[in-house]
Amino acid sequence: GLEKFGRAKITNEKIDLISRASCQLVEFLRIGKPILTIENKTDLAEFINKEKIGIVLKNVEELREKEIIIRNNYEEYAINARKCYEKYFFN
Repeated sequence: GLEKFGRAKITNEKIDLISRASCQLVEFLRIGKPILTIENKTDLAEFINKEKIGIVLKNVEELREKEIIIRNNYEEYAINARKCYEKYFFN
């Protein structure tokens, strides 16, 4: 089915493409690892923000600051990552 996803709708096809683009991403979600990535105006960045599974950096200079945020809220991001894996990738 379709789900509201920021400006666009995320379809099962888009989820499939995201997972194919990075099997490592799916593995990180499966084991509850929060995601840090640099903003690139893709569905992946929107997906990370919508599912609250990590933080999208505007630039590399933000890394230290955002790493601290992840560390301080690690359990919340980890739970969201595992839930996201179950929601989209666990069959």
